[in-house]
Amino acid sequence: MSIRMVRTNWADHQQGIRDVRDRVYIQEQQIPPEEEWDEAADQVAHYVVAQDGDRTIGCIRLFDDGHFGRLAVLPEYRSAGIGQQLVEEVKALAESMSMPLLLASAQCTAMSFYWQLGFYNDGHFYLDAGIPHLDIALPLNTSLPPEDYQYAYRIGQDNNRHTLSSACEVVGFLLTQLSQQPTSVMLALSDPENPYWHHPLLISALVKYLRQGKHRAIHLVIRHDNHITDLPLFTMARRVDSKVKVMVNSDVDQTQGVFGRESWFAEDQSQTGSEASQGARPMQLQANAADARTTWTIQQALTNSFNSGNPSKELPLRHL
Repeated sequence: MSIRMVRTNWADHQQGIRDVRDRVYIQEQQIPPEEEWDEAADQVAHYVVAQDGDRTIGCIRLFDDGHFGRLAVLPEYRSAGIGQQLVEEVKALAESMSMPLLLASAQCTAMSFYWQLGFYNDGHFYLDAGIPHLDIALPLNTSLPPEDYQYAYRIGQDNNRHTLSSACEVVGFLLTQLSQQPTSVMLALSDPENPYWHHPLLISALVKYLRQGKHRAIHLVIRHDNHITDLPLFTMARRVDSKVKVMVNSDVDQTQGVFGRESWFAEDQSQTGSEASQGARPMQLQANAADARTTWTIQQALTNSFNSGNPSKELPLRHL
């Protein structure tokens, strides 16, 4: 395999770029075609494509204002550093054009990738095509990052406490933590039926996390196992039952979790009220990605709750 990076434009490599983006964004990520294609934007963008012989296998585009995006690599060519090469090439292109910053909208599942390349990010989750994103920036030519850009949600570096109030914020935070491949994951769910825990992107991220480490496991303790067997999280647990350990403990009265030794989230119980009495538990969480002391405290509580729980009667696991 001999991969080369080619600086180009839409007109010269339109079909190859279309093939890559169609497969990655439309087929794989299920983004509607009408949200993916904007030919007017593509025609004014600068493109870098990765090619294996004459075949386009990856692409990225850059605009004159420093914004880049549509980074995509075909699945069979991933894990070979091609995405990093595309970003490095677009960085060099931007520097040659005297741009002060590279700016982009990044999917939360890709945050670890961008942090490793030196990008900063702001702390405001938002949806783009139904997928949680964060804005990212990389200073060029000795420029400084925008004032509100730091390393929000990066394990071990962001010691701010964040409030997560919406589904986008909750799922976005979970995706950023899993993207960093923490050494362990432990979760306690007081409301295992809550749709936040069954978001398809979260399920995919959990499966990817488990598959990228031979000895990885997720420890999950739930308050009850009534009517949960067909919910996506527990369907996934049965599918990888040797790596997801589920226990039931009726004493679980707070949703919380830890990622590795420094990142935690916990339900803000002070927010419960009339909604809880109506059967709709609020999902406002507090979260911190660089707080070893609180993480240890929560981890001990989760371990005790897990060890004193019982195997699910509704969710039989077939340990291989």
